[in-house]
This record gives sequence, structure tokens and C-alpha cells, in this order.
Amino acid sequence: MKENSLFISLCLFLSFTLPAQRMIFKRDSVSFTPQEKQWGRNAPNILIPYVQFNWALGPKQDGAKLHLGHSFNFRLGLDYKRKITSWLNLGLKVQYATETFRLVQDSAKILPDTILHESEWFNLQCLTIGGFFRFNLGLQREGSYGIYLETGVNYVWAIRFFHIYNEELTGGESEQVRIHNLTYTQPGYGEAYLKLGWRHFATISTFRFTPLFKSQSGYPDLPWAKLGFELAF
Repeated sequence: MKENSLFISLCLFLSFTLPAQRMIFKRDSVSFTPQEKQWGRNAPNILIPYVQFNWALGPKQDGAKLHLGHSFNFRLGLDYKRKITSWLNLGLKVQYATETFRLVQDSAKILPDTILHESEWFNLQCLTIGGFFRFNLGLQREGSYGIYLETGVNYVWAIRFFHIYNEELTGGESEQVRIHNLTYTQPGYGEAYLKLGWRHFATISTFRFTPLFKSQSGYPDLPWAKLGFELAF
């Protein structure tokens, strides 16, 4: 009788406790650290395409005076910029450029001769390579390049160097003459620049420190200072 009572009590106990039991699962959590973006704005590396437009400023030299408002260059460029610290970046650049120097036709002209024409200019087709330092002056914002000061040096290789003039013919017509393979020009020139940028826009001052013409030619040099603007994409 005692054995039956014990068996019945055990069955009643299990009938109340078994439904209340629940299974416990153990889950292993794995920590995840997002990988830092390596390319793009505000990242360590970035490629910056841009266009640049510069006007010749001077100084003018006797015998080689220019129409400064019509003497300019246009550059299409790509910069690689590497972030060193939060305020310092190093970079390399490559550009394709076309450059025009339009000569004043007056009695003092000796470049490249004393002959006066309807209009006359030099045109350069150039490839530029260079390096620069960029100093961040303000916080960079996503979608822009922030505020910065940049300085660098370039070598500009003159792929083609043209002497071009228009000659007025009888009957009011005009003929254009293009002369290349000039014997008195340098294969290229060196320049330094200073640029102040705000977001996608920048102003730039450029200073050429090597001559355009060979010293034995005896020609006065063309203006070495330029001022312009740049628009980055």
C-alpha cells in the first residue's frame, strides 16, 4: 500500500512540474567591426578630377607684349591625394593642357620676327605631371573637399608648340598659317603654384620659373604669372 501511495505521489508531482520546464539555448555572439573606407571623400585615398582655367598676368616684356585678356590656358586634370594626418595630405597630379599667348602687333614686336599680321599667337599642347602638399584649414564634410590650402610644383611638357598667324588677303579674305617644329622653344617648363580651395571651387596662382625659349634665341620671354580658378568634381 505504501508503494502504491509513493508511486501515485510521484506521478502527480511529475504531471505538475514537467509542463513548467523549458529548454535554455546558448548563443555565441561574434563582435563585428566595420571596415574603414579606403577610397573616397574623407577617406585615406581619393582621386579628384577637375577642370582649370588660367589667364596670363605678366609681366609684359618689350618685343613680346601680349593681349592679356586673350592669353590663357585650359587644363583637364586628375589628382591622387593621400591622407597623412587630419590636416596634411600628399598628392600627385597629371593634366592635359592647351595654352595660348596672343601677341600684340606693334612696331616694337620682335617675337618671333618684326612682321605684323592680322593676328598672331603661340599655342602649346601640353602634358603636366606634378606633386603637391594640401593643408586642411577646416573640417571636411561628406560630399565636399572642405577648406584647404595647396602648394606644389609641376613639369609641363610641350607636346606640340605652334606659331600661328592670320594674314589678311586681298578681297577681305584671311589665311591662317600654322608653323610647328620650332627650333627656338624649350621642350617644356617648370612651374610652382598656390591654390586656395573651398569645397569644389578653388582659386589658383601659377608661377613659371623656367623659360619658354632657348637662351641663344635672344627672344624676350612671355609672361610667367597666371591667375585662374579650378572646379573639382
